[in-house]
Amino acid sequence: MKTGRLDLNMEHAFLILGAPTEYRSELLGASTPIGISDSHLVLTVQAQMALVRIDFWSNVEMRAGTVLFDGEIDLPDGRLYVRDVDELVWHRFSFGPPGRQRILVAVDDPGAASRVWIVSSQGHNGDDGRFDGECFGGVAPNARHPSFPELLGYYLADHDSPSDRLSAVILLLAKNCERTGLLRDYYMSQVREWLRRLSPTVTHNDCVRAVERIVVFPTAAATAEASRHLGRSIVDELSGRR
Repeated sequence: MKTGRLDLNMEHAFLILGAPTEYRSELLGASTPIGISDSHLVLTVQAQMALVRIDFWSNVEMRAGTVLFDGEIDLPDGRLYVRDVDELVWHRFSFGPPGRQRILVAVDDPGAASRVWIVSSQGHNGDDGRFDGECFGGVAPNARHPSFPELLGYYLADHDSPSDRLSAVILLLAKNCERTGLLRDYYMSQVREWLRRLSPTVTHNDCVRAVERIVVFPTAAATAEASRHLGRSIVDELSGRR
C-alpha cells in the first residue's frame, strides 16, 4: 500500500531521515551513499538539479533500486521525519508506536539518488511465495495472493504505464465482480479518481463515462487481451491521443 509521496527540491545533497532530535554531524561526511546512526539515516541525493522523489510504502517488497538500509531505527514519537540540513524541508510521517521501528530504504542511484523508496512493515503476510503478477513502480505486494483491496490499491498507486495499470484493474474487477458486492461503487470511485489524474484536461464526466465502460465489461470475456484493449482505449481517449 502506498502511504505518501514527496517531491523535494534539495539545496544540499543530504536527505535526513529519522527522529526529530539532533543527528551526528559526521553522518554528513560519510564516504558511503548512506550514513547510519541509531536514530538517523542520511542519504546522499542529487541537489540543485531536479526534484528528488520519495515514495512511502507499507507491506511491499522491493523489485528495483538498491537497498541501502534494512533494519531498525529509534523513533521516540513513532514518526519518521524527513528534512534537509538547513531544515527548510521538514515533513513527518506516522510510522507506528514510539520506539524502534523497522524500515527499508532503497534508491535508484546510490550516492546521487533522484528516487527514494521508504518501506515499513515489509514482512510477508504469512502467504507462501512471492507475488508473480505484473509489477509496477519498483515494488510488488509482499504476498503471493494479496487481497482484492490490496491489489486494487497497488495498481492504482501511480500513473507510470497507465494502460497496463488500467488493464490490470479491469481484469481484477471483472474476475472479482461477485466478491465486491456493496463496495463495488466505492471501488469504481477509486478508479474514477485515478483516471482524473491522467491528464489536466480530463473532466469528472469524462471519467464517469469511462468507468461506465468498465462496469459493463462482460465477465465472460474477461481475458488479458480484452482488458488490455479496453484499458488502452480508455487511456488513449482521456489522454487526447485519439
